[in-house]
Amino acid sequence: MTARIKIDMSMEEIVSVMCEGNPGGMSAIMSLLKDTKKIDPQEFMEGFGHILFLDTMQIYGSHIYILWNDVCKRDSMAFIALIRAAQLGFTPVSDIVNLSNSIGEINMPHLISQVQERLEDFKKAHVEAAVAHHTEQHPDPFLACHDETMERIGCNRDGTKKESVNPDPADTVDPAQELDDPTPTRRPNYPGLVFLELVMEEEGLSEVDAAEKMGVSKRFLNAVLEGKAPINKSMAQAMADYTKTSADSWLNMQIATDRWDEENVHIAINEAADDTTYALEAKLDAAIDADDFGFEEHSPKEKVDS
Repeated sequence: MTARIKIDMSMEEIVSVMCEGNPGGMSAIMSLLKDTKKIDPQEFMEGFGHILFLDTMQIYGSHIYILWNDVCKRDSMAFIALIRAAQLGFTPVSDIVNLSNSIGEINMPHLISQVQERLEDFKKAHVEAAVAHHTEQHPDPFLACHDETMERIGCNRDGTKKESVNPDPADTVDPAQELDDPTPTRRPNYPGLVFLELVMEEEGLSEVDAAEKMGVSKRFLNAVLEGKAPINKSMAQAMADYTKTSADSWLNMQIATDRWDEENVHIAINEAADDTTYALEAKLDAAIDADDFGFEEHSPKEKVDS
């Protein structure tokens, strides 16, 4: 068989011949066109190159749907990584064809890791896409609070400084000064939580594996992930190196969290006091119900005749 896509075809015609009228195949193709730019920015044709490669492998219609739905669980990042793995030679084309026929299995986390190691922008885009997907699928008030904080200090979500058109030096404000404004009503996400949920859990990394790959202490990483210790410059750099982002983005998250804690320490104290009061009241209610206050009844001592 020869490739179906011709150079004079319109995009509508290309989608039609690739999908063979299969709705699931069309959804898969549309995900490539929609998500490739943000997940795989090095694919300069913005998804069309991946579609051409599917045509080269002679995978069409319901077989595209099987790859997207059954193998990749409708995850665009996994779907793109699967195609990239075949293009880069990590996975034989015959294996991809077999998968499209529901034959065989593949270690998707390992495959994604291989692609990320080869394509630097893929990893960075993956983290940014994971943030966007996580926010869309699981609205998080803490992440919204982080966005609010970053907005007030003139930064993007990842901590990089927002670019302004013809900035006026007189309008430039020190971020530290901006942080003196009233803080958000909810605590921002701390760096360890962001790294845990959007990097480690997405890649299936254990703490031991993450610490080894990042070259940091497992004990320190555990404390950072649980929010028991703030990140320092070396940990921020390790996180940045692993995710192909900037160290400042992770440090800015820590700054926002620390400042919120300083400004709202009374909240934690009040909550602890409320919890203690509630616990004491509960014990008192239980004692009243049981008519038991912990005292033992003693009968008067009988006088002993001398």
